[in-house]
Amino acid sequence: THFDTLLNFADFLSGVRNLDDRAEQLYLTGLEYHPDSVKLLGHYATFLINKKKDPVAAGRLYQRAAEVQSHN
Repeated sequence: THFDTLLNFADFLSGVRNLDDRAEQLYLTGLEYHPDSVKLLGHYATFLINKKKDPVAAGRLYQRAAEVQSHN
């Protein structure tokens, strides 16, 4: 449940192993435990743009990250 571990492993699975479905599961698990992690939101948004080709969903995550950041 440690978000850095989940984040790093998800990045590895997607970037090195091309296991995008598994990587996405880890991003989502990380966000379940750490919904206000700006770092995790940003990495998942980047994944959505680069791997899933979903800029709309990515934009929502970037917006959420910006809102979380502004409250901190």
